[in-house]
Amino acid sequence: MTAGLAFGDISLPDESGYTAPDMTAMPVVEGPPTVVGGVKM
Repeated sequence: MTAGLAFGDISLPDESGYTAPDMTAMPVVEGPPTVVGGVKM
């Protein structure tokens, strides 16, 4: 028995158009968060 998915006539996109995001620029955080659990502090 083979496990797998059958998609019929559906064509799935490939990864040729994927561009990895630039994860090097991180925001500067100064101080604690102003909203905790949906409540503004």
